[in-house]
Amino acid sequence: MRYSYLFPGQGAQSPGMGQDLYDFSEDVRALYALASKQCGFDVAALVFEGSEEDLKSTDNTQIAITATNLAAATVLHEFGIKSDRIAGFSLGEYAGLVEAGVLDVDSVFPIVRTRGQVMEEASRTLDSDEGPAGMTAVLGLDYETVAEVLQAVPDAYPGIHNSPAQTVVSGTATALAAA
Repeated sequence: MRYSYLFPGQGAQSPGMGQDLYDFSEDVRALYALASKQCGFDVAALVFEGSEEDLKSTDNTQIAITATNLAAATVLHEFGIKSDRIAGFSLGEYAGLVEAGVLDVDSVFPIVRTRGQVMEEASRTLDSDEGPAGMTAVLGLDYETVAEVLQAVPDAYPGIHNSPAQTVVSGTATALAAA
């Protein structure tokens, strides 16, 4: 039998995700310890005890999802399930690169940590008195329709074309409310 791994990206996070993997596997606990050491904070506490708001912050989200993605692969390996094909969606590409042997696990957390911090800092430059800049998913409309509607909304942009019926829109708080 052949197996494919598809690692999700940002937006797939939820408090407590992967707790069962952590509880089950010593190797997963070691993975979270490594992530914590390299990132300078308790990653397990963030993922398992943090709030939804904590996990929405891009600098936290990216470490949390990467650790959980790699935890899932670790447990699959423990059951003898190895990937034949690997893909990652956006941030999920980093777990995919580790799984493919392109990056080692010792390198991935500092890279993802920096990526998350830079993205979070960049988005905070667009914050205003009306609220923080951000992103939201539009469901049920094609990309072209979303892009057309957003032409009338200053500071809102179609950011990610996820599927024929999902587009992520980014922008200022005011623009996202108007969109």
